[in-house]
Amino acid sequence: MKPKNYIIYSIVSLLAVFSFLFSFYRIAPNLHHHFQQIAFQTDVIFFKKYSCFAGGLSEYFALFIAQFFKSKFIGSILISLTGLLVSILFYFSVKLKWKNSSLVYLLIPIPQLLLLVLQTNYKYPFSVSINILFTSAFLFFSVISIKKTKVPVWLNVLIFGFLLYIISGGMYFVVFILGMLIQTFSFNTRNVLLNSLPVVVIGALIPVVAYQFIFLESIVDSYFKATPNLAVLLTYKTSLLFYVVLFIIPASYFVMFLFDKLLPFPKSLPKQQNNNILILAQLIAFIAFTFFLLKGIDQKNEKMKLRVDLEAANENWDEVIDLAANSDAYDRTINFHYNRAMAHNNELLVELFSYPQLLGAQAQFVEEPFAGEVTLLASDLYFDLGAINEAQHYALEAQTLLFYSPRVLKRLVDNCMIKGEYKAAKTYLNVLGNNLREQAWVENKRAFLNDTVQLNSDSIILEKRSFISTFDRITSSPLLRLHDLIMQNPSNKFAVDYMFAYLILNQQIEELIPYVQFLDDAGYKHFPRVVEEAFIVTKSINPNHEILSKVSISKETTDRFNQFVRIKNECGRDKALAKQRMAEFSNTYWYYILFQSPKITNASVGKRIVK
Repeated sequence: MKPKNYIIYSIVSLLAVFSFLFSFYRIAPNLHHHFQQIAFQTDVIFFKKYSCFAGGLSEYFALFIAQFFKSKFIGSILISLTGLLVSILFYFSVKLKWKNSSLVYLLIPIPQLLLLVLQTNYKYPFSVSINILFTSAFLFFSVISIKKTKVPVWLNVLIFGFLLYIISGGMYFVVFILGMLIQTFSFNTRNVLLNSLPVVVIGALIPVVAYQFIFLESIVDSYFKATPNLAVLLTYKTSLLFYVVLFIIPASYFVMFLFDKLLPFPKSLPKQQNNNILILAQLIAFIAFTFFLLKGIDQKNEKMKLRVDLEAANENWDEVIDLAANSDAYDRTINFHYNRAMAHNNELLVELFSYPQLLGAQAQFVEEPFAGEVTLLASDLYFDLGAINEAQHYALEAQTLLFYSPRVLKRLVDNCMIKGEYKAAKTYLNVLGNNLREQAWVENKRAFLNDTVQLNSDSIILEKRSFISTFDRITSSPLLRLHDLIMQNPSNKFAVDYMFAYLILNQQIEELIPYVQFLDDAGYKHFPRVVEEAFIVTKSINPNHEILSKVSISKETTDRFNQFVRIKNECGRDKALAKQRMAEFSNTYWYYILFQSPKITNASVGKRIVK
């Protein structure tokens, strides 16, 4: 094996292994799939949607590939393979012209590493990677065509450029034209202006022609559209690094052109020296560049948030609780799912404060302030509570943003089945039926809809139907919604727990007292710990309280409260010392009202919260 081939194969192998491991352990493609709600439909209407604008075909193809991101393993393979192909095509397109320059070898890892860094952003659309792959391929085949055939440069550019414009869209076409322009300089050094002018003209005209006669899009998008048009909650904000990746190929062409034509750079080295220097240079460059890129990546908190959301969507409540306990920074979404998980595990009124409730009830009900990001969260919570009309309302809101989301469509189907709206359920199910990865779920639901009598044997559907409120009012107050749910069915334990948690978080203990009677209906044989902690504080302030004076508090809670009060008195007004000494009480209502309650910290949604 020739030394240079040994170098190439070593670099490619190292890239492949590193890319897969980085994708699997750091990026986690299944989180991309979950957050973006990636969905690919097999029907003609879905295809037509993506065939009516420049770049739509690549987005369509990218969605087909990205649907397999649901598997972390397969997704990691696809990400690493895409980047690897870009790097290989990039390398060979450069090598075709500058094959004697030892700098060529240093270019191989760069595109793949940069694409990996972009992929760490969970809003990053995979269609960008696919478009860069297509651009690399078209540049590669254009260079081969120019070198191997007598077809004029301008005709190659016209054919390949037009095809790329249709497939990938404006910005990638611009990248292609720049790459071909630099290649034209290097192939025709004597008549640079004469040979480059047709390339410039073609580059200017194709988007204009497409804008006038083919596609319905703005003239700006005809030239510069680089990312898909998505809902605000999924919109990817381009950065300097994004444009570096986008133009890395023509930029590298230009650097190679300068070295080749303008600078006194040795094109070849003695064989053994060449081999040793290239191996050493490649290794150092690879390690240094990788370290530089990875050092600036801080996705831990965002990744943790998405992992919690994914486990909650899969109803893995124990995993949600464990992840929340291991999170380093406070997050409203994690707080929201922690409360849901505790309620599902019947521990909400025992372990409510085991996660810092820094936003109080603002993290229990997240629809205020309203934004696209909260629609799915709100729908899931109201489904848990049995407020199916509200769950449907927010699911429909989500559906306007995430048209083909499997998660949204499943929620709509379930809600319609509970409400007895079987025709609507079949409509949503037919849409979901065009998703290749949801066939098993669809067939299971169709069996129920084909014989609705079977629904009477489904315990979840029967339970949710019994929870639906028949109170004739529209309200945005979580308190009134919870009240209606409890009045509708006092055995709705989830609603009872959330009512108590809501009022305790808001420190509205007096308003909690009328609902004590519903604890028996919810299956409680004695007061939960958090309720006792709230009651004992009120009793200590007003020992002669008409109702609470008759309430019996357990000895364990009483002893802990006395210890807490003693430490507080010893610390006096030194709040920092008190917070330090009371750390063992951090999972109590008492600690919450002294140090964490929004009434003390003035914390609210949108403000930075320090734990």
